[in-house]
Amino acid sequence: MFSKHDIVLCQGWFTNPTPSLNKLTSPSKKLLNPGLDDSTTRGVQLLHEMSHALFSTDDYILDNGERAYAHKNTLLLAQDDHNKARENADNYAFYALACRLARTNWSTNPFKIEYGGELEFDR
Repeated sequence: MFSKHDIVLCQGWFTNPTPSLNKLTSPSKKLLNPGLDDSTTRGVQLLHEMSHALFSTDDYILDNGERAYAHKNTLLLAQDDHNKARENADNYAFYALACRLARTNWSTNPFKIEYGGELEFDR
């Protein structure tokens, strides 16, 4: 029997590939306002889970029905309801990741983060 303070990692957590900080090498053209999702590591994932176990954080749902997971959605939650953002597990995980990275590697504007398709480049 597990308690709410237990963290259980399935086999997939150890075997599935995860993007790493090594992917932050500078492209030939500097990305304009990328998100932090490409920098997620197992450490960030573990910090998310630890915040549940140690601080009773939650995984909130945005008004659009998506979970407040990933960089863009944590920023949207913070804009919508700062109290919920303070209790959302991924907000802590991405805050820690943002503190680890240089400011030029990420954006605080959720509407300028682009996923897939064409990316904007600084000229």
